[in-house]
Amino acid sequence: MTTEIKLGFCNPPEPIYLFVNQGEIDGKSCIWYFRDYQNEKNVPVDKKALCGYISELRLISKEFNRQDKIKLEIVINADELYVIRTGFETNFAKSFLLAASLVEDFSKALIISASAGDKNTVFCSLYDAETKAKIKREWNAIADWYGIIGSVQGKLNNNCKLKDDRDSLMRQSDQLIADLGWNEKEAKENLRKAYGKTSRSHLSDEELLNFVEELNVSRQSLPY
Repeated sequence: MTTEIKLGFCNPPEPIYLFVNQGEIDGKSCIWYFRDYQNEKNVPVDKKALCGYISELRLISKEFNRQDKIKLEIVINADELYVIRTGFETNFAKSFLLAASLVEDFSKALIISASAGDKNTVFCSLYDAETKAKIKREWNAIADWYGIIGSVQGKLNNNCKLKDDRDSLMRQSDQLIADLGWNEKEAKENLRKAYGKTSRSHLSDEELLNFVEELNVSRQSLPY
């Protein structure tokens, strides 16, 4: 599966760092904002949620008031590459981690929502982007936060491996379909007969693997 590359002038492919804080910027109430480092100012975001694919969680140390503070960074692939940076001990980080711990499939798009609480606190909610269903979690102030991060990171790493494997299978099927001399219509018809689907992207991982195996069998039966 190839990504369309837009030619011409563009912005450098640098991540956009997002922060959460209940308050006002330039007289405008907001929860999300990003830092415009070039002009040294905070820029409010007028939306309450961000939709995308969570690709990475990481902990970093940043100096604040001459003290090192642990920050949680949530990396999200969307229309741009976003990094949500928040204090590890904040309610936003904890509510995010509790919800993320319930997610089994990070290959699906998620909606990350910020909502204001009392006394300048901000909480996070996660939603399934397709069904719009909220991922409900019970609050636990004494949860094993490092354990949760490790568990989520493991799922994210596994998702990356599955994606790499799936991309490899797609490339193999491209070559095998070309070797068989099938046109697009013939390929779709074979998919429809075997799986009731007309696109390889709609196949499950198991179905895609089986499809490649069947293509290999057909390829080996061709006369040389």
